[in-house]
Amino acid sequence: DLLTVHGRTKKQGYSGFSDWDIIRQVKERVSIPVLANGDIHTAEKIFEALKVTGCDGTLIARGALGNPWIFKRADQMLRGEEPEAISMEERIRVARMHARLHCEQYGERGIVTFRKHLSWYFKGIPGAKQFRQRLHTTDSLSQLDKILDELANRQEDTLTTEMQLVQ
Repeated sequence: DLLTVHGRTKKQGYSGFSDWDIIRQVKERVSIPVLANGDIHTAEKIFEALKVTGCDGTLIARGALGNPWIFKRADQMLRGEEPEAISMEERIRVARMHARLHCEQYGERGIVTFRKHLSWYFKGIPGAKQFRQRLHTTDSLSQLDKILDELANRQEDTLTTEMQLVQ
């Protein structure tokens, strides 16, 4: 009824790039719906993958890790709207909520298995690098809250300084 194709080989694992041309070739050869998968980490990539592959849809896997907004942003783009930027305040709010839900599920030590998610929430965010080691070693929700508060305050200080420089 439906076929999904990931354009990366088993040997590649998580390295290299998904071959969207192979996915396109599969789509051209079958008469059932095909979903493209691989290297779709932003809402913009969803539409690029659809254009390149000619597929009927896409699958989002690692692209949603630390980026639950990918779906809302894609929906906004489908409606012809400019996707909303995700503020640091929103990232921190969702990361905190996610951490609490994770620890409710797995207990207080669940924070240890949650730490990998923190990398994804703050990947590529200016100023977050200096907090990365502490985020990777936090061992309690209270410690995480303290680090996230510092990150939020640092962002506010940076924005205030940048606004003063512009004025």
